[in-house]
Amino acid sequence: MVQKYQPRQAGQRQSKLDPFKGAIVRLLAQHPYTAAQLLHRLKESGYAGGYSILKAFVQQVRPSPAPRCPWSGSTPSPRPSSPKPKPPSVPKSSGAATASESWTPPP
Repeated sequence: MVQKYQPRQAGQRQSKLDPFKGAIVRLLAQHPYTAAQLLHRLKESGYAGGYSILKAFVQQVRPSPAPRCPWSGSTPSPRPSSPKPKPPSVPKSSGAATASESWTPPP
């Protein structure tokens, strides 16, 4: 009798970060800590995980900041939805020479 092997069902594994997620959210609610600052605090509390998984979690739970104006640093105000004004029309000049007029050099 031939026995077929079935792929093993992987169970849900707990991350080293899972026990600390609540503390991370509370800390971020108090102050906008960087992931490196949080890593230092969590290591003091017994966290044995790495920086990259912490940084990925912080990016998920921290809201993205409002876009900033690069030259003034302030939040840009929304632009009005009115269309752009037309450029002024250039009037035809009346003082310029035309092709029918001929130019003669001075003597």
